[in-house]
Amino acid sequence: MPYCPKCDMEFIKGVTVCSDCGGPLFESKEEALAMQKAALEEEPDALIQEDLDSETSEEESGAMPKAEKPVRPPAAYVKKSQKYEDRKSSASAFLLVGGAITVFAVLCWAGIFDMPMAGFSKYLIQGTLTVMGIGCLIIAFLTFRSARGMASEIEEEEKQTEELISWFLSAYRREDIDGRLDADFSDLGEDERNLKRFELISDLLITSKDLPDQAYVDALCEEIYSKLFDE
Repeated sequence: MPYCPKCDMEFIKGVTVCSDCGGPLFESKEEALAMQKAALEEEPDALIQEDLDSETSEEESGAMPKAEKPVRPPAAYVKKSQKYEDRKSSASAFLLVGGAITVFAVLCWAGIFDMPMAGFSKYLIQGTLTVMGIGCLIIAFLTFRSARGMASEIEEEEKQTEELISWFLSAYRREDIDGRLDADFSDLGEDERNLKRFELISDLLITSKDLPDQAYVDALCEEIYSKLFDE
């Protein structure tokens, strides 16, 4: 089942993003644990090799060691529409499971389905099933209500995205972006130029519109880049 290592939660098949933290899901809990273990095993060797390379470079150049610039980890932006669909899927799953457990518990209490045990154990299991079923139904209700509350947010986000893209395309052309790059850099390779274009678009969005969410800015940059340079 899809698994979020950050929230330690499993989701139904087909869900790709955690409904709580918005992070991408692994295919299973076992895969997430295996990747974390492998990363921990590789990290010490990578850090040692990086330190050795840094010391060698500094010794050869005679320069003083420089403080490393922290690298911002890439963050995938999840649209509110996707979060809405994921929450609906989770709510549907809880509703289905909760309904089935609750119906089964009612049948047990009514004596229609007789549990293969007696006494305290029988009532304990039936009571546990009842609590589980009702709990799943409550979670389903709350999740559905949360999803419905996002409807207005989805419309606002889509409107904002459309306005920002329209503004940028009206303010800057492809020639404007490449002209700025040519003024600041020379002999850029194709891959370097593509990267600098993306960075310049991101900088213009942040400085002009004061957008705080870098992941959202990156998502806007992808759409803008596609319209400017891929069409």
